[in-house]
Amino acid sequence: MILMIGGIGILLFNVKYKVVGLEQELSHVKRDITNSRQSIHILKAEWEHLNNPGRLQKLAQKYLNLIPLDQSHYLALSQIPFRDDAVISYVTETLQTEGILQESSGGQSSIPFQESVRGR
Repeated sequence: MILMIGGIGILLFNVKYKVVGLEQELSHVKRDITNSRQSIHILKAEWEHLNNPGRLQKLAQKYLNLIPLDQSHYLALSQIPFRDDAVISYVTETLQTEGILQESSGGQSSIPFQESVRGR
């Protein structure tokens, strides 16, 4: 009987320390999760700041030296060297169907400035 009580005592002692170890591991994991969530929150705030359109526009003006596009920057479709007339007719028909290409008074097709700015 004494050996059985001693064996049960040793078994309970081992179970108790395994539970204590698992509780410590659980607290470490919870702390890591909290730290990761805080880091993600900080990174999202930094991302929002870095991608602020006003900030990006100022940086682009300062470092890129870009100029606004005007009609002189566009070519008529007939000025683009294609390999085959079938390609020209296919592209023209597709662009007209999509409403991107408009016929000008001189019989040439051009893409309107507003459409190209919108990224169609």
